[in-house]
Amino acid sequence: MRAEFPTLPIGELADCYERGLPVEGEFVDSWNRMEDFFANEHFRPRLRVLRLIRGLREAGYDRNLRAGQSLFYLMLSRSRRHGLRNDQGFIAFQFGFDDDLMKVTLKHGPEEQNITTAVSITSELVTLLNRLLLQPIN
Repeated sequence: MRAEFPTLPIGELADCYERGLPVEGEFVDSWNRMEDFFANEHFRPRLRVLRLIRGLREAGYDRNLRAGQSLFYLMLSRSRRHGLRNDQGFIAFQFGFDDDLMKVTLKHGPEEQNITTAVSITSELVTLLNRLLLQPIN
């Protein structure tokens, strides 16, 4: 489409659709929106959260997980659409305002696992993320 309409502004999401990767494009777009959301200057742990989001993106999670938010929680899932059904698994990140810690919750069916860790990509966090990646996109 870019070659056919060179003056038309076309976003990254359209490129993904043209390459036959609509779900990946929607996932990447959801991460773009979360970076914008958490960049709010009134959100106190802003810089730590943005570093975490960028690190997760560099690791490629933005192409395999949808990012969203609930209040000030960062939520990751394998949902194709915004919003989660009760049967869909997710990871929720709850950030402390005055320290460098976050509570991370993995929910999958009736199972729930919680860890408290530094706002960084730790081996514990990678384990939870990889467990979420095992779930089908739905």
